[in-house]
Amino acid sequence: MTPNEITSLIASNLEKELDFAFKLQLMERVKYWRSRLLANSVQKSPQQRKFFRQTVFLKMTPQANVPNAPYVAETVAVSDPVPQVVRAGDTMFDYVGGVDGKSPFREILPGTDNYLSTGKFAHKFPGYKIAGNYIYIDKAELPLIRVEAIFDDPQAAEQLSCECQGVACDTWNIPFPVSGDILQLIVQSILQIDYNRPDRTDTPEVKPTL
Repeated sequence: MTPNEITSLIASNLEKELDFAFKLQLMERVKYWRSRLLANSVQKSPQQRKFFRQTVFLKMTPQANVPNAPYVAETVAVSDPVPQVVRAGDTMFDYVGGVDGKSPFREILPGTDNYLSTGKFAHKFPGYKIAGNYIYIDKAELPLIRVEAIFDDPQAAEQLSCECQGVACDTWNIPFPVSGDILQLIVQSILQIDYNRPDRTDTPEVKPTL
């Protein structure tokens, strides 16, 4: 279902299906409950990550001598801000690498810089570090990277990817990355917990797990 369809479904239970401003507010609650419920679900079953992850493309900018940055070379490429991810388990990003999706980069952890940068095949697998909302890569000429993860705000992630590729997209009317069972829990959580209303949708009831 799309954000438009999801919020219309919820708003119809609250007698506000024609109130677009209210539906925009509802979408913020949809995203909040999605992140909360997905975190619980993925922590229990990490293999489910593949059903919810999205792909974004981030522009990279070369920078030299970045103050206090966790860089691995004198001149590095710094990404545009990375959208916030849903923190569930030990995995932050499912993939960071080339835009083809087949050239993963290696994350460099504190204390491993010298070891990883001198390996026989180090030049084939650029290293990256994460600081704040940015990714630093020891390949200054890199124009673009691909990142796959479960993002906290799927609409923002989709919009970022579209802008980076120079294409238009209507995030209000494209499928929202959530499974049917999680969506039902989202609807019930908003109606029953946020608004203290019964769920009158036709889908089978599944009690929210908090």
